[in-house]
Amino acid sequence: MELSKKRIFDLLKEQVRLNPCAGALETQGFVCSWKELDDISDFLAVRMHNDCIVKGMHVGIWCCNSPKWVYTFLALIKLGAVPVLINTHYKPDELRAVLDYADVSVLYYGRGYREVLYGDVVSKIEKYLPKLKRYTDMNYNSKGKFLNCEDFSKSEKSAAAMEMLENIKKGVKCDDTACIIFTSGTTSVPKGVMLSHYNIVNNSAATVRHMEWCSSDKMCITVPLFHCFGVTSGIVACMISGASAYLLPHFSTEEVWKLVTEGGYTILNGVPSMFLAMVRKGEHYKDKAVSLKSGIIAGSSIIKRDYFEIMNRFPDMKLQPSYGQTETSPCVSIADPDDCLSDKATSCGKVIEDVEVRIADTQVMSCNGRFKEGEIQVKGYNVMKGYYKLENETMHSFTEDGWLKTGDIGYFNEEGRLCVTGRIKDIIIRGGENISPGEIEELVRRFDCIKEAKVIGIPAGVVQEEPVMCLVVDKKSDLSDDTIKQYLSRKLADYKVPSHIIRFLRFPVKSNGKLDIVKLKSMVLNKLELNNLKEDVNNV
Repeated sequence: MELSKKRIFDLLKEQVRLNPCAGALETQGFVCSWKELDDISDFLAVRMHNDCIVKGMHVGIWCCNSPKWVYTFLALIKLGAVPVLINTHYKPDELRAVLDYADVSVLYYGRGYREVLYGDVVSKIEKYLPKLKRYTDMNYNSKGKFLNCEDFSKSEKSAAAMEMLENIKKGVKCDDTACIIFTSGTTSVPKGVMLSHYNIVNNSAATVRHMEWCSSDKMCITVPLFHCFGVTSGIVACMISGASAYLLPHFSTEEVWKLVTEGGYTILNGVPSMFLAMVRKGEHYKDKAVSLKSGIIAGSSIIKRDYFEIMNRFPDMKLQPSYGQTETSPCVSIADPDDCLSDKATSCGKVIEDVEVRIADTQVMSCNGRFKEGEIQVKGYNVMKGYYKLENETMHSFTEDGWLKTGDIGYFNEEGRLCVTGRIKDIIIRGGENISPGEIEELVRRFDCIKEAKVIGIPAGVVQEEPVMCLVVDKKSDLSDDTIKQYLSRKLADYKVPSHIIRFLRFPVKSNGKLDIVKLKSMVLNKLELNNLKEDVNNV
């Protein structure tokens, strides 16, 4: 397939040509057509240009999912400025750190998240941010409503202004950085992943083709737009397919169920924890999402039992597991719509076209049955430009022959589907022996009463590390720790059997729904009265 050299805003212009009056965005009674979206983002881009925002400038967007987030993003990329997408959950110190690291000159912020008012936060930390020249409330009009064309002056909408903007757009190239998205890593501050228009447009197009989305679809977007999943498989995917998008400010089980049962939405993407929250919410056990026909489940791994639990509630939905990461725009592989449920529950599908994946030898390499297991490495158009200002981190993320080292462990099964089994950094080394947490977790999940399982390593003197089993168990269960250990002892070599089993009511999670492994390790150490070793655990 020939790869596109379009910029993201070219996709919007194409929808204006095809379906100018069709709905593009919707939220809380507000509806915006494709033409209105293009016009408003044009006018806003002119206003931003008049406020001295230019190509290459780093501009932060700190706002929950809403039309104003989309307007701002599109206006910035039309100018060639670089939107820096900021996690809506950040506390003051986290915000200060990422704004400073990413060289943000201007910050656009929304009202806030839950009880936190963003304006108050920014005003308190601005004195510590010499690079931040201006911060602007995204409530662009005095009525507190979403922007419309009447909110702009005649000069901002003039023919001369539009001609100037078109000339500016011509200077934006497909290889330019379209945005910076943060991903956690080994550094204290999240790393800023630079993705180009070329990365995002082509990865989104591959996703749309695979999922067979079209202009008659309606997508319910609950995943945050500050994540790559929300941008590529959400907003940009709608621009390519012509599907309309309902923007939910943040995930709410109640709101999502209401939308998918009453709103006629056909597409719902999300992380496993989101879908599990929906199907396990007792008061919705009778609800049916009859209009849902497809979606992507990604962002973290899902076990077979949980996938089947989800599909029992959405039997007519083609929910496709996908593998990827921010550094790959994000999609690397995705299940085929017609794959059987068993295949979807146990793999992440086949590698998408124009992308290559190899399983590389590593020091933690093992054999999973007949299949070679090692680090998943990726090459293709979807691989990031690099980490902003982190040349050393970027260099070490690639092999000498140019493959991205994902840090994930996996293998290809006999049908050529990619199976992801864990993270290299999660491997526990006990007395010189490598222990895969996933192997132990898979065994213990055979007990139906175990809702969640995670094996982590803690410092252990002479043997360096020892595995600890963390569990969330059904409250009604009488399953004992001794029973679990005896079962594992029959199945595993002695060095793999966890030295401790610790139970939790729930595991700590990050804002994206993924397990907060650092916090979990800290909680384990507290429970084991090993507070003096906390600093060492951060390096495990």
